[in-house]
Amino acid sequence: MEFGEFFIKLFASAGILSGLMFGIVWYMRKKGFIPNVSSQSSGMKIISSVRLTPKSYLFTVSIGEKRSIVVGVTDKSVSFICEIQNEKS
Repeated sequence: MEFGEFFIKLFASAGILSGLMFGIVWYMRKKGFIPNVSSQSSGMKIISSVRLTPKSYLFTVSIGEKRSIVVGVTDKSVSFICEIQNEKS
């Protein structure tokens, strides 16, 4: 096997594997196995999340330093659950 032929096969295999990996991640996000939380504004931050079913989650969201809220999220709605007051010392 020649040196150039080896590198062509190596890069082709790497391209196929990386395409397959991106396809699997895309499919899992589309079906709801991976939550699609991509950006966070400066005043809000997701503290924790719990997956209840493949398409429903509970999120704890921090708003500033003294408030947090718990919301339920499904593919069709977002529901306020409760508010938590954080005690900072």
